[in-house]
Amino acid sequence: MRLSAGAMARRIAALLEILESEKRAVTGDLGRWSVEQLRFRPGSMSWSALDVLDHVARTEAEAVGHLRTYRGQGRRQEFVERLRGSCLIRLMQLPVRVQAPRAMPQILPSEGRSLAEILGEWSRTRLALQKEVRSIAPGEACCAFTQHPFSGWMNLPQTIAFLAAHIRHHRFQIDRIRNCKAWPRAALDARSACENQSDWLCGPR
Repeated sequence: MRLSAGAMARRIAALLEILESEKRAVTGDLGRWSVEQLRFRPGSMSWSALDVLDHVARTEAEAVGHLRTYRGQGRRQEFVERLRGSCLIRLMQLPVRVQAPRAMPQILPSEGRSLAEILGEWSRTRLALQKEVRSIAPGEACCAFTQHPFSGWMNLPQTIAFLAAHIRHHRFQIDRIRNCKAWPRAALDARSACENQSDWLCGPR
């Protein structure tokens, strides 16, 4: 059933809030990690937390590029694509391992980037995404705007929902990295101890 323009606008606004919440959750957590912890890889072929964050930011940038390229074309989303898109979003919300599409090297992480560089680029991308989304009329939101190699074309609400679910999916991966026995815990434990000591010295705030 097609939503009214007002209902679609409210849905998109709510999805943008969820997307922003997911970004805050992952960046707030990693902001407490040391450089050693951020760059730790559980295995030679595994990603570090920095790699994960870089991939998430690059995926969002790719979505912005699609919005700019395909908006205004009135491309129709087929029912099977809408169904596959919904299934992919649900899959991304689960702690299952999914291989990143190798056919899209532009979303794969690169070596040597710092947390500050990744976060700075991601903040610029997020502003660009919000600008693009808010410039699209609610009546156009059901058109196909982005294309995923697994599910095909996605409409605007699905695109935003996918980006939020994608972050959630990789938060599970970051948890697996942190739970690895070889993950360097000393720095984080020391920082937590200092914070607790400061709280005790300063008293309730």
